[in-house]
Amino acid sequence: MNKKMIIISSVILAVLIIALGVWYFRAGTSTNNITSDNDTSAVKTPTFEEQKTEQLEFAQRVYSQYKTAGGNMSSGPCLSNGTEWVVDVVHNPRQAVDDLPANQCPSYLSGLSKHFIELDLSGNLVRAQ
Repeated sequence: MNKKMIIISSVILAVLIIALGVWYFRAGTSTNNITSDNDTSAVKTPTFEEQKTEQLEFAQRVYSQYKTAGGNMSSGPCLSNGTEWVVDVVHNPRQAVDDLPANQCPSYLSGLSKHFIELDLSGNLVRAQ
């Protein structure tokens, strides 16, 4: 190989190495990378207890709105038929009628919802799970 080809090959190789280094450096500082466990800015999934507290507040608001609108609590209505949580009204203490499928939230019965909040006829928490 002549001297001119060696110089051209060396320059091309140097440019490729520099470009690879720049690409690698930029990829390492991207904001789209997965965060480490020590990263406090990462979004954390709320615990069950945090979710339960939030859902209980929601359930009591829905109960209040339903009652204010003249809703009949004696039939034990399903107040919220959500995808994760449902809100159901039951007797306290629970009665056999509360366990009838017709008196329970359909999305909980079907398995779509995994958790429920049960309020009594006065809007107080009976149980949540």
